[in-house]
Amino acid sequence: MPERVFLGWDKPLLGLLTGWLLARGDELSRLVVVVPTAQAGRLLRQSLAEVAGALLAPRVVTPEHFFRAVDSSTVASRVEARFAWIDVLRGMPEGSAPSLFPVEPVDRSFAWAAGVAQEIEKVRNVLAEGGKSFVDARAFSPEKDRWGDLIEVERRALGRFEKWRLIDPLAAKLQAAESFALPGDCSGIVVAGVPDPVPLAVSVWKRLDGTKVPVQVLIHAPEENSALFDEWGRPGEKWAERSTPLPRERVHLVSGPPELATKAVSCFDGLASDQATLGLCDPVFGPALETGFTEAGWRAWNPEGKTAGSAMLLMLRGFAGLAARGERWEPAASILRNPLIGEISGKKSLHAALLALDDIEKNFLPGSLSRVIDQCERLKAEQNPEKPDEGALKLSAMLAWCEGWRDRFVPGISAEALGAWVGEMRKGRVNDGAEGQLLDALADAVPYLRRLEERGLLDGPGEALELALASLDALRSASGREDAVIDLLGWLELAYAPGRRMVLAGMHEGSVPDGSFDDSFLPENVRKDLELRDADTRHARDAYLFHSHAASRELEVIVAKVDTLGEPRRPSRLLLVSEGVELAQRVMDLAAAPASAAARLVAWERGGWKLELSDTLKPYLDGERKLSPSAIRDYLYCPFRFYLKRVLKWKPYDAGKLEMDELDFGNLCHDALEQMGRHPVMVATQDVKQLRDFLWATMDARLARYGPALSLPLLVQREAARTRIERFAELEVEQRVDGWRTQKVEWNIGKDVPWDIEGQPISMQVDRIDFHPDLGWRVLDYKTSAKADVPRSAHLRRASEKRREFGPTMIGSRGAEDAWKNVQVPLYAAFVKQWQGLEKPPAIGYVNLPATLNDVAFEMWEDFTSDKMDNAMEWSREIIRAMRDGLHWPPVELSGAEAGYDEFAPLAPDGLEEAVQGSLIETMKGIAVAWDAGRRLA
Repeated sequence: MPERVFLGWDKPLLGLLTGWLLARGDELSRLVVVVPTAQAGRLLRQSLAEVAGALLAPRVVTPEHFFRAVDSSTVASRVEARFAWIDVLRGMPEGSAPSLFPVEPVDRSFAWAAGVAQEIEKVRNVLAEGGKSFVDARAFSPEKDRWGDLIEVERRALGRFEKWRLIDPLAAKLQAAESFALPGDCSGIVVAGVPDPVPLAVSVWKRLDGTKVPVQVLIHAPEENSALFDEWGRPGEKWAERSTPLPRERVHLVSGPPELATKAVSCFDGLASDQATLGLCDPVFGPALETGFTEAGWRAWNPEGKTAGSAMLLMLRGFAGLAARGERWEPAASILRNPLIGEISGKKSLHAALLALDDIEKNFLPGSLSRVIDQCERLKAEQNPEKPDEGALKLSAMLAWCEGWRDRFVPGISAEALGAWVGEMRKGRVNDGAEGQLLDALADAVPYLRRLEERGLLDGPGEALELALASLDALRSASGREDAVIDLLGWLELAYAPGRRMVLAGMHEGSVPDGSFDDSFLPENVRKDLELRDADTRHARDAYLFHSHAASRELEVIVAKVDTLGEPRRPSRLLLVSEGVELAQRVMDLAAAPASAAARLVAWERGGWKLELSDTLKPYLDGERKLSPSAIRDYLYCPFRFYLKRVLKWKPYDAGKLEMDELDFGNLCHDALEQMGRHPVMVATQDVKQLRDFLWATMDARLARYGPALSLPLLVQREAARTRIERFAELEVEQRVDGWRTQKVEWNIGKDVPWDIEGQPISMQVDRIDFHPDLGWRVLDYKTSAKADVPRSAHLRRASEKRREFGPTMIGSRGAEDAWKNVQVPLYAAFVKQWQGLEKPPAIGYVNLPATLNDVAFEMWEDFTSDKMDNAMEWSREIIRAMRDGLHWPPVELSGAEAGYDEFAPLAPDGLEEAVQGSLIETMKGIAVAWDAGRRLA
């Protein structure tokens, strides 16, 4: 039987443990001391060195030390083990494991098998930690057929190991535990504050304890609590029933991550950093704590580190996808836009190359790497020899590099290619984002991949690279330790921290107690029957640790309402173990709304950040630029957004564009309709089929820009355009039979014929002008949006204080006042009236080509009058004056549907007016004040 030693808990464990160990004198160097984690071991070694200076320290290990295979030369590597399961899973005949896969996968692909293999290995490891197997699990589980299928899959995987003359890693682990022997000079084992050891390690300790090797279990608790622990120092379930040990006033509720960090900093006010212990219970709050403490002057360090190597991993996944799918463009695009591409290919002309790539993607929607290469070669061929296009040249080199590596990652020699990749990255000193860990791990995988390839395995494109990446451990970067003042310690390391005051930040349900036991293979009842670690034992462990922290230090707990994404967080159940009035008060405390902020945050907050706009105001109407109706529409929508969009040229970019956007789709239809109007036969034919076929053929000619094989989204859009155009052809012929004849199409006013308003040249493209011998002239505008437009509602809005009025309002329906939000077609009418010398304006309307075929129609503005046209002209003249004066303030506050379509919303979730500052803004404000004052005087 091991000897249990109760150290008490009037002080933190680390000091008590250090004193106990040093009291062992000369025996210390012959002891094996077991601690719960590697970080706990670091803290213990550091404490021993600080107290005793140079000494022969004990061997400090974690429980995993007792079942780690010593000789790994004949043990299957992680790469080989994962492939064994993958190979079995994807090679199993359909229906051979009906209980494991009641729904057959659509495709037994490498990626599918890799995902399932990872889950199966996880279950095997959990069982092995308790010395159990699939056979044991089947005996206690009601899903015996499912476990039977797993046993068969395991039998086949073990057959692979035997065939390859390798040992199953799990069998090697069990064998290591069974044959573990202590060094000859070892005088004993000390299990030091390990409240939840791996059962497999405990089985080794039991065996060693029986061989006259003394095993001592040190427990951070007073002797009177001895009945609450088992012989190995594991807390019993009675701990979960003990009342919350912390007074209510030391449990603090805040709204979100920034407030949590602020509160944590304030809890250490007046203390030196070596007196402070910061516990990161909920990892989601780690970044906020690091930022908060660093800004307060204590640089914080998270021993868990940050996710590392992401950029290079994404690039290699791109090459795996490119190798597997050959010509598909998506993986190549991810490679060329990877943050590492500048380091690899050089940063000179990189921006120009990516701009060229943007243009190719936007205009040609390439579906393959070769299609992008062709377009890049076209750009190079069209360039001026005296002034080469640096972007096209750079992009061509990048594409060649990408294509070259794709061709190297082929079956049979992928291991060699991966080794070459590691060599080139090291030679070029390319940062792998993980302090070299990623390149080292990839290099370690190369010989095992080569061993599989030499056996004739990994014969699928991209499989070797996919396997290498799937077999990597999650990499963490822990840089910055040397400059840190305070550590963000995990739950199990906290007992080993020395500080007299402890703050538990983010003590939330699911984090404390740990809620990671949700497992479809091993539910709670099966875990209990198999004597595995379960939710109840984890609950008891965390309850005990909470009590030990509260007893040994000044303890403060902080819980938050929401996390970084605004998702709710619940306080730990350990904070609510009370009865009666006390319980009610604790619940009320933790359910209250914190004073610091609202209960739910937006996805991100701007904080103190503002856009600094300090350039000189640039007039949009600079004496050379022509004014378009679409520019007037944007100005009426919001003069400030107009300035950002039209003057500063700010615009969103869709990096994931896979199909035609609204503009592309509209241009597809407009181009066909323009060709109809210019064709001497098609402009007059009354044969619906002839007209339809012509329009279809014209659209297909334009679609050829996207390559010979259209993608599925483009095929869907092509069919949508065809059905709309077919219906249009029927209606168009009806109009011709009624006597209408097209006179002008896509008439460029400002280029083909000049026109101005108040001396300001106007530029506008009139889609179509028709004439009827009895009814006169009409102006039509094609609309291809998904929903049919009504001309009147597309141009007029209800007057409101939200937007400035640039002219008199008009009496609308039910006596309400109407104002202009768009003057496009009224300006067309004014021009045609002047061009033809008409007494009254021509008829105006839309040709709607929406998604709903019943709504395809010639939609006229029936109550459009001279008064409306004159009013629109008056508004246009005033807008021209406003533009010339530089009136662009304030931003319109958008709400409802308008806010949902605001391109600039991501810059300012709380409104543009609050998000900008600088001399340009002050200039705009001054102009607005003067303009409004002048309007009042007028």
